[in-house]
Amino acid sequence: MDKLLEGICRLVSNQHSNQIRALTNKARKLSPSESGKLVGFFNTQPANLVLLEVIEEWARVGCGGDEFAGLLLGASHGYMSERRRESIELVWSGPDTHHVPVRRSEQVYIEIIDSAKETLFIGSYVWVNIPNIEAAIKSAITKGVDVRMLLESTDKDGATFFQDTVHRVAKELVGATVYVWPLDKRDSGAGGYPSMHAKCVVADSKRAFLTSANLTSAAMDKNIETGVLADGGNVPSMLSRQLLNMITQGDIQAYSQSLYVPPTADDGPKVIDIKELDQNQKYSGSLLIGYRNEKLEVDETRTFRVLTENDELPPKGALVIILGDEPLVGRYLWQKQQSMDGDRTYYSVTMRGQSSTNAIEVEESDWPLFRPFAVEVS
Repeated sequence: MDKLLEGICRLVSNQHSNQIRALTNKARKLSPSESGKLVGFFNTQPANLVLLEVIEEWARVGCGGDEFAGLLLGASHGYMSERRRESIELVWSGPDTHHVPVRRSEQVYIEIIDSAKETLFIGSYVWVNIPNIEAAIKSAITKGVDVRMLLESTDKDGATFFQDTVHRVAKELVGATVYVWPLDKRDSGAGGYPSMHAKCVVADSKRAFLTSANLTSAAMDKNIETGVLADGGNVPSMLSRQLLNMITQGDIQAYSQSLYVPPTADDGPKVIDIKELDQNQKYSGSLLIGYRNEKLEVDETRTFRVLTENDELPPKGALVIILGDEPLVGRYLWQKQQSMDGDRTYYSVTMRGQSSTNAIEVEESDWPLFRPFAVEVS
């Protein structure tokens, strides 16, 4: 039966549903021994070759005409439903022929960023400031979207594109995380290190844009660049899962200066499980802390700095750790609130992006001394 089902799936994927319906009307009246009467039903040889395989397998399986017709109709309906659920559009930068309807790269980037409700992952070999796109990313962060960016970290010929981007993100896009492909994870050879050359963006595992265009003004407006926008279907979820799996496996990691330096024999700092952190223990320097991102179902490792009472409160949107009965990690926001009877004023602190949104309350009198336990080092 499996071989019959596989053949039917191949058949319906290349035929209009009306053609399949006409085939089923004829097949319903036949027995398996009469299946040869369907030979040559279609107008093209490739379609008839697939049909021949199907009816030979039908004769071998021996199911009735009604059952065979039902299999054809069910497979056709499922295929067409999936096709309607998935939309593929051509995206283009460069000269416009005015003969083919296409979308512009910057327009699609902004549309996908604006559509993100929970997660946004962007990949680019180079990223030079594009004001409209960075404004859209900033707006997404404000809405609580978990924004991640995978960039190439090895500038060439004395350029400083990557370092300029990291400094700009840390200053202008607080809450976004830059990922890199560490040098010690790449196969180096006589030609040097391979590159992170993917250009893509995926929102909520539902919409994805795969393109040849880097995030530069030239790629958006002047170069000839092409790509496809996948709305729905399997591609966005598969791309998102691939990127998250690379985080889990350690193939790509949240950026820190140590990942930008060629590897040495040193094993590097020890990863501390977030559950092992102790509010009363004194820590020095940066800590590599591992925790489970329950929202994305991946294990994360980030570099944090433990805060002291002399440190300023990290800006809203920063990734922080708050210790209590259970350690909380997320991008935090706070808002001053008052109880319904007006007798109590407090601050509500919410943690987003790493698990179900958690909130704690800090009394107004305690707020001047409130600090998260640690903040991510950007």
